[in-house]
Amino acid sequence: MMKLLDLFCGAGGCARGYQQAGFYVVGVDIESQPHYCGNEFHQADAFEYLAEHWQEYDAIHGSPVCKGYWVRMARYKPRTGLRWNDTLTNIRCAAGISRAELAATCGVGPGFIGEVETGRKCIPQHVLDQYGKIAESLRREP
Repeated sequence: MMKLLDLFCGAGGCARGYQQAGFYVVGVDIESQPHYCGNEFHQADAFEYLAEHWQEYDAIHGSPVCKGYWVRMARYKPRTGLRWNDTLTNIRCAAGISRAELAATCGVGPGFIGEVETGRKCIPQHVLDQYGKIAESLRREP
């Protein structure tokens, strides 16, 4: 079974869909989530957990709260040197998809995709869904 890391998981709304798709889902949230519906839960800072455990997972999903401080955090986490949004860029580039192609699929401009990938814009769910579909197609390739 494929293992998916669900960052900023909350109660696990996304986890249920991933479970139905066949993933073993591990949620991470800074707040206690006693009713988390995924397979496993860790109360921790999402960036710190990701920096320590990213290699244990087949896929990583993140749905942070869209607030002003998220944009600053997403660009750079000084203690780990990790740029969360690099994951999105890596997914798109691994599939050989340009920003313009992805933007057309999502119904946004290429500049918007660039701002998402550099952490200057919060990630709307429909755009994040497209990254998920791209990652899924990569996972299925031989």
